[in-house]
Amino acid sequence: MEKALLYLMKIEEKSLIFLTFLKHFHHLSVNHLKQSALKSK
Repeated sequence: MEKALLYLMKIEEKSLIFLTFLKHFHHLSVNHLKQSALKSK
C-alpha cells in the first residue's frame, strides 16, 4: 500500500513539473508570436 502511494506521489510530481513546463512554453511561444506579429506590421 505505501509503495503504491509513493508511486502515485512520484507521478503527480512529474506531471506537475510537466504542466509547469507546458505553461512556461506556452507563455514563451505566445510572446514570440506577439513579437513577430509586431515586426511584420
